[in-house]
Amino acid sequence: MDPKAQVVQLKTQLVSEGHIRFMLAETDLMTLRIHCYAPGIGENALHAHTKEDHIFVVLEGTAQFNAERDGKTVLTATKNHAVVLPAGSYYQFCNSGQTPLVMARIGAGQDKADQRLNPDGSAVPGRTSEQGAAKPKLIEGSFFEEFPASFGFGRGPTRAGGGGHGLVGEDFPLWGSSQSLN
Repeated sequence: MDPKAQVVQLKTQLVSEGHIRFMLAETDLMTLRIHCYAPGIGENALHAHTKEDHIFVVLEGTAQFNAERDGKTVLTATKNHAVVLPAGSYYQFCNSGQTPLVMARIGAGQDKADQRLNPDGSAVPGRTSEQGAAKPKLIEGSFFEEFPASFGFGRGPTRAGGGGHGLVGEDFPLWGSSQSLN
């Protein structure tokens, strides 16, 4: 079967506490996820991925990345900025702004058996409870939605019943929808 191209909608519900993430697309070599973090929340302690490159694209908000093995290099990324992390580079990040942080995360690598390492070289066992892995609190009726310009709709965060394009519901499902191009 031939691979099919697809359009993926960058959409997620906003959170006031915790963090949510959803897989939007996956191929043999790449993944695309959308993440939302409440202010002050991040993910994981300082770590590196052994076999996967990552690109974090900030869609809304402000992210602070601490990079390098010692975590002392600080990178700040705001809307329309991306942080590129080749396999083996150490990092951690948090939402350093006052509003929800929404990022697209692209992961790419030839081996799906990626492993996360602590700076001392020991393996990170699964997801950690550090930096806000607590249960997320969703902001009712508040979403980040990004449509391709060809759709002709508004861009950016919207709230049901006001602002933006108002297309929340049957036409555009709640979580990251995709469609094949024929």
